[in-house]
Amino acid sequence: PLEFFERCGYDANVVVLTQPEGYVKKCSRFMPMIGWGLRKHPGARDAMSRRHVMYNAQLEYVRHAESEGRCVVIRPESPLQIGHVSHSPDDMQRVYDLGRVAAQKKIQEIKTLWHQ
Repeated sequence: PLEFFERCGYDANVVVLTQPEGYVKKCSRFMPMIGWGLRKHPGARDAMSRRHVMYNAQLEYVRHAESEGRCVVIRPESPLQIGHVSHSPDDMQRVYDLGRVAAQKKIQEIKTLWHQ
């Protein structure tokens, strides 16, 4: 996460996100089953139950840093339309190409950030 790298002293960071602007992670509908499966591991269960809260807090941190000019964020313009696991070379190429396009749009911002 960005906050960790800033604490390490990095002051020019590029953040790559896999979700478009405005995305908010919701609590998993599978959490009751996950919670039951992790009943013997309460630390892991608690971390999993708060996963969406932590994720959204990190997204907010990134948005704030981006608005202050402390980082450049590369994100897709729309949802990627690919599953968490894909074995389709065509889907992976399509998503890769979308990522390249998004990154190319940020090249000048990245150069500016590095030369401040």
